[in-house]
Amino acid sequence: MKAWRSAAARRIKELTKTRSVDAAAIEIGRRLTEGQQLPPTNLDQILPRVDIYSCYSDPELMIAGELRKGVDGLEIAYSDSEAESRRRFTIAHEIAHAVFERTGPHCPRRGRELEKLCDMIAAQILVPHEALAREARRPVRLPEIRRLAKRFQTSLTMMALRCVEQFPVLCAQVEYGDITWQAGAKQIGIRRPAPKLKELLPLTDERASGNAQFTIELNGNSTSDATLEWLSTGEERRLLVLTPGARN
Repeated sequence: MKAWRSAAARRIKELTKTRSVDAAAIEIGRRLTEGQQLPPTNLDQILPRVDIYSCYSDPELMIAGELRKGVDGLEIAYSDSEAESRRRFTIAHEIAHAVFERTGPHCPRRGRELEKLCDMIAAQILVPHEALAREARRPVRLPEIRRLAKRFQTSLTMMALRCVEQFPVLCAQVEYGDITWQAGAKQIGIRRPAPKLKELLPLTDERASGNAQFTIELNGNSTSDATLEWLSTGEERRLLVLTPGARN
């Protein structure tokens, strides 16, 4: 478990009266989306709740987005070159910064943990914990992650990471033949895939999408059938989803 040490982490727990950062992010997402018919999240309805009076594209902006202090209050500027799903995440991230602006004087405005916390809050705004639990069809496999991404209007990668947090599924991204990130092994108790996930990568190169069945070893010397599915998400980049207990 990550040890949070920043002032931003302390503030978010104080704001929500929770003991953990994860619980605090969930609570903030719940408060900001309360009363909405989800999914998807209507970001325009959230803006006045955090004193943001304007949200607009800035063609000269060189970064994804930023929270600004205007004449009438806070405003969000975002790049007009981003895809809609990415733009929605950027706006949600800046909404999270606005949450910290409302926590009192000398609020945190920079730092690695602050940016991570804003990402966590943005994820809870766009895909609230309870809404995802209600909408997801089990077992959660790649087609379901794609459906949920469309339903919640998020990127496929973001939805994969949200599903990893709540369901027994492992997701990984492969770029140019190497695994660049992987999440979910601990949550589902995987000791090691058999054969190892890395050994299956040549198989996933053969087609833009596909699936394979094999057995994984779990903690406690138990085993489980599993399905590995993959999908091309860009040039030399693929999303891999491994779901225990699922067979074609």
